[in-house]
Amino acid sequence: MRRHRTFTQWSEGTLHSVQYPIGTTIPHAKWTATCVAWGDNTWMAEYARGAIATTMPFAFADSAFSTLDFISIGKAVAIYARMVVGNMLRGVF
Repeated sequence: MRRHRTFTQWSEGTLHSVQYPIGTTIPHAKWTATCVAWGDNTWMAEYARGAIATTMPFAFADSAFSTLDFISIGKAVAIYARMVVGNMLRGVF
C-alpha cells in the first residue's frame, strides 16, 4: 500500500494551508515567510548547547546571506531581546 505523500505549507499570519505533492517546486514571494510540515517518517532535528546569544550569528547566517530575509531576523531579534529584558527585570537568568 503506497501512501499519498504531501508537503503542507502555511503562510505567515494565516491558518489556511496548501498541500503540494512531493517534488513540487514552490516559489516564494520576496519578504514572505512560511511554516511547513512533511508527512510521516520525516524527521528534522536541531541541537544547540551553550548561551543562545552566541549561536545567533550562526542561526541567522542563512537568513542573512542566502534568503536575504532581514524582516524575519529583525522579528526574531526583537522577540529574543524582549524575552531577555523581561527575564532580567524579573531576576531570572
